[in-house]
Amino acid sequence: MTPYSPVFLVCYRCRLERLPVQEYHILRASLICDGRSIPLLSRLVPSAKQNNSLIQKEFLDELHRCVNPKAKVILITDAGFQSAWFRHIKSLGWDFIGRIRGTVQFCLLHDDERWLKITDVRGKASPEYPGAGWLVRAEYARCSGHFYLHKRETRGRKNQRS
Repeated sequence: MTPYSPVFLVCYRCRLERLPVQEYHILRASLICDGRSIPLLSRLVPSAKQNNSLIQKEFLDELHRCVNPKAKVILITDAGFQSAWFRHIKSLGWDFIGRIRGTVQFCLLHDDERWLKITDVRGKASPEYPGAGWLVRAEYARCSGHFYLHKRETRGRKNQRS
């Protein structure tokens, strides 16, 4: 019998009814089930602390307490979360799928002397697996993982005005 593997989607939402959008965001974890997203845990976060690693760590710890300890959780996160987030997910014994962007560096295990910037690597329309490696050059912040390159076709929405 295989252990149950719940899949959670964690993201920041900025659309808040009756609250100024600029002041708060919602950090939310939702269970992905039968093509639907069922909200499980939400936290109101001031915009100034949106990427605060302590708030994110507390959120993950609270989510961890809500889940069966035998479950092998898979967390899906959008871009914007940093390596401390991914390291904490791994420390809980969970797996993750995350999108990385910006000036973050990574290296592949088969070429561990060559550090690449995410912005320097070009993905293609179909996913490509270059291999396992390390995310973030600084040793104190490093996180191991598997890298996939993928670039979706542009949707043509940039610089459009109504």
